[in-house]
Amino acid sequence: MTEKTEKLLSEVQQLLHKYGDDCILTLEPGRIKLANSYRVRSRKERLRICSMLVQSDLTKRSKESLSAEWNFHNAAYYLHVRPESAKDADLDYVRDERKLVRIATKVFEILHLY
Repeated sequence: MTEKTEKLLSEVQQLLHKYGDDCILTLEPGRIKLANSYRVRSRKERLRICSMLVQSDLTKRSKESLSAEWNFHNAAYYLHVRPESAKDADLDYVRDERKLVRIATKVFEILHLY
């Protein structure tokens, strides 16, 4: 991991910290996991964090695509659709392999719900 990536990820952790000690980012094989991401409800904050993830070169996705998927997780959580799973956003580096998530993310993107 480059120094630039480490610095950006550290900044993301600091931003997430204000939402709770258990609102954290971890890197997993093939994806970025944002634990308790439902707490970040601000579009501006989501886009800021997603922009930093894009700048870190961990993903080939746009900040809007990442934020749309994250917002889909938030919507599912607040609608009580599998809240234990939806409370964390698992943002794949390339694209989510789950067809439902890909479709919903694209719809959120088209409707500018990112």
